[in-house]
Amino acid sequence: DGCVIKKIWVFKVIDGVPDKITVIKADGNYPANATGIDISIIRSGRRNQQLLSLAQSSLLKNPISPSPLAFDSLLYAASNEFSEQWGIFCDYDIECKDTSNFCTTLCTLVSNDGAAVGCGVKPDDIVNPYLLGIRGNWRLNKNYTYYVNRLPSIAVSTNTREDGTFTSFIPFWEYHIASKTWVPVYNPLHPQHNPSSLYDNWMLNSEITVYSPHGRILENMDLLNRYTALIDGYDKVLHNLPVAIANNARYRQIAYDGFEDFDYRDDAVTCALLGHWNFKKNLPASFIDNTQWHTGKHSLKLTPGSYHSVSREIIDCSKAESRPGPPYYVQPCDCIDYFAPDTGFYVINLWVKENPSSPATHYEDAKIRVYTRDALDATIKTYEFKATGPVIESWQQIEDTFYVSPATKCVVVKLMNEGFTDANYDDIRIHPFKASMLSFVYDPLTLRMMAELDEYNFATIYEYDNDGNLVRVKEETEKGIITKRETRTSIVKN
Repeated sequence: DGCVIKKIWVFKVIDGVPDKITVIKADGNYPANATGIDISIIRSGRRNQQLLSLAQSSLLKNPISPSPLAFDSLLYAASNEFSEQWGIFCDYDIECKDTSNFCTTLCTLVSNDGAAVGCGVKPDDIVNPYLLGIRGNWRLNKNYTYYVNRLPSIAVSTNTREDGTFTSFIPFWEYHIASKTWVPVYNPLHPQHNPSSLYDNWMLNSEITVYSPHGRILENMDLLNRYTALIDGYDKVLHNLPVAIANNARYRQIAYDGFEDFDYRDDAVTCALLGHWNFKKNLPASFIDNTQWHTGKHSLKLTPGSYHSVSREIIDCSKAESRPGPPYYVQPCDCIDYFAPDTGFYVINLWVKENPSSPATHYEDAKIRVYTRDALDATIKTYEFKATGPVIESWQQIEDTFYVSPATKCVVVKLMNEGFTDANYDDIRIHPFKASMLSFVYDPLTLRMMAELDEYNFATIYEYDNDGNLVRVKEETEKGIITKRETRTSIVKN
């Protein structure tokens, strides 16, 4: 009677000291000193996760008969590594400035447990990493495949029923008795560890490098070290729909804004993060036009002589100062990268529309500038681009390249209207020169896909009837928008 029940999290197990642990509260701080505390485990950090596969193999013989785990007739072997350390979307000022320090939070959400979640978290904040998803969620990290010569080495006669087994095999995981842990083959504690030969056999097949806090894969790498990245949107917290996918590019190297989800509401959320890359900050509501669009239902409108820009500071978290714990401080690399392009050439592509009194064959006044700046906020180079190519259904495309030098610490993208009539901008995206990108536009109410933009930023448009059935598919070409397919269905009436 009179006892108080509270949740605490085991933050650290003290090595070499029996039964001694460090615990934290929901807000990340230590609990107040107290005696006579009874602890009951309600969720173990070493719980079984039976849906996760640690290794796979195919054999011609039963591996546990007559002796346990005899891998002498192996045809295929693969193994996985998992990690519980992942990033979150932080809420620090990533606009260009004359310093690389992280700035104050914009807003804070507080859960029933008293912990900040969703937004408002920045490096050096004291948090509970298990509540935010920085720790505690075991997800697939790396996948390995075993490569070795097969029997028979010299084909004298072929027995397709029994030939093709590995000439040798060393398991990726082995149990280390002294430490009572399973160790991978590259760990010196592995009983058969031999760096001179093992790494050539167990080859890294793929690696997932970035997850969203809600489990969506944002970046992965294949066997040839080629990256694939995804940007999601349409929800302030869950970001539950992919809006852009790029091949041969990292998450921090790509950017997209279709101006569609700026007013996408979630009344349960009182604040939102700045976002991977977009023009939302300080954007007047009148700049979002719901009468003109290239795809979707919105575009950005600039009145004569006006402009709007977005900037991102290039931050290398690995060079930022870390703060050890406990308690747990948010580390710079706990924050998922925003758009922060690495050194190299980049393609910028968007659609513009001017509103002259008579039809135009070319637009001169709707422009875009890209500034690259150094650590002192001095401009390294300025690029200015104008529309080229045919005017397609009143829209014309801007496409060009710019270079991010090693000295670049900030990239600014500025949309400008230097004409005497309104100008509209839509479907702007940036990616490395050797990458390709697809982007997607959805209806903000039904979340049905309205358009898919290909590698050249040309749209395939999807139209639906009142029942939500796809009835028409259109394709944007240099000669205009054409109908590729139209379907009508009806129910026969008696």
